[in-house]
Amino acid sequence: MNRFETWLDAEERTAKTEERQTLMTVFSGIWQRWMKWMMNLGEVQVRHRTDRAGNSYWQAYNPLTGRSLCSGSELEIRLWIEQQLHQ
Repeated sequence: MNRFETWLDAEERTAKTEERQTLMTVFSGIWQRWMKWMMNLGEVQVRHRTDRAGNSYWQAYNPLTGRSLCSGSELEIRLWIEQQLHQ
């Protein structure tokens, strides 16, 4: 094997290693996003909204029970969430 062939072989190995590292980074990111999504499936979801008239209100949803609440009171939403967590 001459110098050029040795250099070319080393370059090919380096390129393959970089490709593997890139793929591992991509798969790791996908795995982390999927795990985060799976862990959040059971969490109570809360959104702050404003209607067309400019009125502010809160929407809460518990995916584990299927229950939801819509209220203009943040305190009422907080109490409802506490109640959902202790069921």
